[in-house]
Amino acid sequence: MDFRFKKAKRTLARNSARQRHEPSRLQKTTNTATGRNAMSSLKICVALSVALSPSFSFTLPSSQSLQRLVQQSPAALRPFRRALTTTPLMAAFLGVDERKPATAPNYVEGADKDAPSEYASFAGGCFWGIEKFFRNEFGAALKSTSVGYMGGSKPDPTYEEVCSKTTGHAEALQIEYFPDKVSYAQLCEYLFRIHDPTTPNRQGNDVGPQYRSAIFVHSDEQKAAAEKVKEEMQARWSSPIVTEIVSAKPDDFWRAEIYHQMYLFKNPFGYCNHRPRW
Repeated sequence: MDFRFKKAKRTLARNSARQRHEPSRLQKTTNTATGRNAMSSLKICVALSVALSPSFSFTLPSSQSLQRLVQQSPAALRPFRRALTTTPLMAAFLGVDERKPATAPNYVEGADKDAPSEYASFAGGCFWGIEKFFRNEFGAALKSTSVGYMGGSKPDPTYEEVCSKTTGHAEALQIEYFPDKVSYAQLCEYLFRIHDPTTPNRQGNDVGPQYRSAIFVHSDEQKAAAEKVKEEMQARWSSPIVTEIVSAKPDDFWRAEIYHQMYLFKNPFGYCNHRPRW
């Protein structure tokens, strides 16, 4: 009897210690479910508050306050930012519909908007990464950047239309740069440095004509500079460079939706397959 009692006591003590140091499977599952339910509840509460705001306006912050919160995009709000600004009901309330095309470029902080500048337009995979790397590399030598679509046939295409591979557009970055601070050839060389120009209609995991490598030149001088840089860069790659050099006007560029602009600055841990090769 004493033996069985001591054995049961030891078993009870061992189980108690394990429970103190290791949450049970049920507890882990409950915590996960609680987190999901909290997120769902927040979305439902926001939607209901907006829907009922005419009758229960005292429960809802002002649209100006919410708009400032959305635009500042603090870490706590990032998981909900796109849901808040691309849901028609919320977009109508906030006045920030990020599904609409951007109407202005993304100016570099401190840039002189009145100083003489020129355009450069590049394509080389997902435009999120290209914008991030060019802005970080050249900084104040740039006046502005915009991500959008170029090289296709349909005016003002949407992201979904470009992804359907029926419009002929490439995801592109248009830069306004100061020629007295950085040369066009330097910009072209950097494009070859941060993407793989040897893969037709592909950049890493992104496959399709919208991810092709291209330089859209806006003058004979730009064309000559781009061709020279392309020839020089071939020595750095074992496979043939397939980058297209295409004549185009700056106005042939269509800005992408607002939520694509400065994407990796608003979402630092977002998807990116660009990197410096040397």
